[in-house]
Amino acid sequence: ESTGGLQLAVRNLINQLYSHDISRKIKSTVDMKKMNGEYVYGTAPYGYRKGEKKNTIVVDEEAAAVVRTIFQWAADGVKLSQIALRLNEAGVQTPSMYLQAVRGKYRVSQYWSFDSLKNILINRIYTGDTVPFKSHVCRVGSVRVKLLPEEEQTVIPDTHEAIISRELFYLARNAIKSN
Repeated sequence: ESTGGLQLAVRNLINQLYSHDISRKIKSTVDMKKMNGEYVYGTAPYGYRKGEKKNTIVVDEEAAAVVRTIFQWAADGVKLSQIALRLNEAGVQTPSMYLQAVRGKYRVSQYWSFDSLKNILINRIYTGDTVPFKSHVCRVGSVRVKLLPEEEQTVIPDTHEAIISRELFYLARNAIKSN
């Protein structure tokens, strides 16, 4: 009458297969929403806030003004360290400080840095485009993430209101690459 643990092993195998199947289905649903231009990511990027309608983002004018200034300075050839210095001297809230004010408890960086500015300047979301698949998980259940080269990334244009023009984005991007 004893199965010697075989029943438990079979049950665990079935549960694991069920878990992988559910994971694949959820991932495909989220991927479909991304391809339709819906914002299904975590927190809205600096310069935006979550919209009233589900899976949308709208421009947050206060932060968007700072983003426009950053892009304009970068397009004018100002180095990122100089932009950070200007923003710090002006007492402009960092993205994390701004997020803490909106969201509550959040780890805060007091000063603008090279990395925080670079993350803003390389993000196409400010042009109104969405790049849904910048990276992907190697396999279901894995924590390894593989970044896709820029030429392989899919760009979905005009999914939300733009803060800056595409021309300004490319000007700023070329300027920071040359620096």
